[in-house]
Amino acid sequence: MIGNSKGGEEAIRLPPNRGPSRWQKPLPGPPMEFTLRVEKVADDTFFGLDGQEQAMLSVLAVKAGGFADCNTKVHPDLQMRANDVITSVNGVSGSAERMAKLLAQASQAESTVKRSVCLAVIADFGDGSVPMGVEFREVPQGKQLVIASVTQGHLQKQLLPGDRIASVGTFQSTSSELLERLRGQAGKVQLGVVRLAEVHYMSG
Repeated sequence: MIGNSKGGEEAIRLPPNRGPSRWQKPLPGPPMEFTLRVEKVADDTFFGLDGQEQAMLSVLAVKAGGFADCNTKVHPDLQMRANDVITSVNGVSGSAERMAKLLAQASQAESTVKRSVCLAVIADFGDGSVPMGVEFREVPQGKQLVIASVTQGHLQKQLLPGDRIASVGTFQSTSSELLERLRGQAGKVQLGVVRLAEVHYMSG
């Protein structure tokens, strides 16, 4: 209700709030998933890969070869980068081992690529006796430590299953050595964490 010019009141009817218009478009931005098609030559090394996540391949580095050449021909938003994740190769998905074989053997590769984001997470291990509350793959491999589950502790709000720990402080090495460094850690330390972009933005 609002007062009118004569001192009385008149009702103002407002339309119900129905939320965003169904015609409203999302804000533009770089894609979180895209497809790359490349032709391979005999001496292609493609990139450094980590297949310990079983259902996908983590890109550790883009090396000389088909994908590096492809990067020079596409928009920067569609270039393959370190920490990207490959979820399918020539229609094959769900098996890191099979996808890696296709990349090594196929003359052409059509790959679905998903972006990741790099996060800085502060972990406080106290006097070193505080449980991490984080479980990892039974047999760590590669250069990043993949989190299987987060069970308890202060890291519950900061880490998610599927996150990859790439560094402990300034220390970077194999995943098994990263795990040893974590087990002996005391006090506060910054963890370098890699997470799928779509998971990060959905988790808020």
